[in-house]
Amino acid sequence: MTQVPLPLLLAYDRNMDPINVDREIMSGTPCFSGTRVPVKALFDYLGHGRPLDEFLLDFPSVERNHAVRVIGLAGAKLLEPLAAATPVEAGAAR
Repeated sequence: MTQVPLPLLLAYDRNMDPINVDREIMSGTPCFSGTRVPVKALFDYLGHGRPLDEFLLDFPSVERNHAVRVIGLAGAKLLEPLAAATPVEAGAAR
């Protein structure tokens, strides 16, 4: 499997947005761009211990780079509060 450098995962470009929200597609549920596959399905798979490759096999319309990018964006969003915390606050959170 190819490793994607972290800066490329986190660099955000609206033209390469892996997520689409459109009221006409799945009633506005966030889906992978160009598909009707809800982003939540990826996290459901991963949350149940299923590998990314299995998700991609089950949802062939989802591009690997979109799935990897969504995981990277979610991770960055999750870590934002920690990055914004002062060193004392970050240490206290441990």
